[in-house]
Amino acid sequence: MTPLLFLQLLYLAGSSFYGDTNLVMAAPQQKSLAKKATSRCHQPIQRRLTGCTGVPEFRYGFNKTAKRCVDYETLDCHDLTGNEFETREECLQTCHVNSPCLKNDWAGGDTYGKWYRYDSETDSCEEEHSYYIKSELSRLNIFKSARQCRKKCTPTYDHLHHE
Repeated sequence: MTPLLFLQLLYLAGSSFYGDTNLVMAAPQQKSLAKKATSRCHQPIQRRLTGCTGVPEFRYGFNKTAKRCVDYETLDCHDLTGNEFETREECLQTCHVNSPCLKNDWAGGDTYGKWYRYDSETDSCEEEHSYYIKSELSRLNIFKSARQCRKKCTPTYDHLHHE
């Protein structure tokens, strides 16, 4: 066996010439962290409006049935727990990474017009005037109306239906 082949086999087996095994351990650890984050997304949304003298503020939770991150009011004196995020963007990145609301990496198209896109920094739907591809409307962050954009990307938690 040649020395190069021996070193390659050691590397594949989880060791390098210097004994570093972190490269092989990274993938299982990443899967474990991803699974933990995903299980967080399947917990119920819990509005907490009693138990302290805080001020109501908006937080975000993942509605697994609708596959959307919804906003809701809770008191600011409670720590973040379970299915609760400070921003809708954080909720989407954790629970629905393939959401069209996060897709901003497209350019150009064959149709010029007015359309709307979700801006995760302002948590709002913004009007745009530029070219877009009609066939991409359903899977990208491009919407025909502000209402359609808000329905898909900025829904509010229906606490009357869930409590």
